[in-house]
Amino acid sequence: MMTPWFVMFLLAAAAPAPLHAVRLPPGIKGGLYGDIVSHSDFQVNLKPPEETTRDVETSLDALLKFEESKFKTTTAESAAAKQSMLNIEKAKIRDIVAAAFAPLLGQIDKA
Repeated sequence: MMTPWFVMFLLAAAAPAPLHAVRLPPGIKGGLYGDIVSHSDFQVNLKPPEETTRDVETSLDALLKFEESKFKTTTAESAAAKQSMLNIEKAKIRDIVAAAFAPLLGQIDKA
């Protein structure tokens, strides 16, 4: 005679489970994937790189020279922009000082 717990277990096992609840243990999942791969029509051929060390060094040197020239250009442009800002600020300060001392200069000229 079946116990009520066993009957409840069978009913729970026979009930349809939601899709997200159906999961395979990792070992079975890996085994099924390995079986699928062995039956596939794809083949991957691996080859070592065909570039020589000299070719790679030459390419890296060219890239380094390009980046250095780009850096120098950017640095020169940045320095020119900073100098231009400094010149503008100096001119503004000169104008402010001249405007502040204009009344004094006017009194000196009258005297």
